[in-house]
Amino acid sequence: MKKTFKIGECCVGGIIQVIISEDKNVVRIRNATMQKETIDIRIFRWALDFYALEEFLCELTTLYYAGIVMDWIRKNGTSNWNSYAIKGSYMIGAKI
Repeated sequence: MKKTFKIGECCVGGIIQVIISEDKNVVRIRNATMQKETIDIRIFRWALDFYALEEFLCELTTLYYAGIVMDWIRKNGTSNWNSYAIKGSYMIGAKI
């Protein structure tokens, strides 16, 4: 599954392309310019790299657009990814 976000001047390069693998275990993020030149490609595993993925997106673009991309990934990812992301963001069961 693939989706291209053409964000423009609010993003390094202007384009973020998200590719979810067939087995829905890997997310590939491609950062490109409007001239279709690839700047960077990063690969993230579902539950293990959730925060690294979110941090990388925030480095590429604003928090608003990073949130839009993460929402699309959550909607099209596996149920394991969704449950981990929700539990992980609120740190359920963490002792403070």
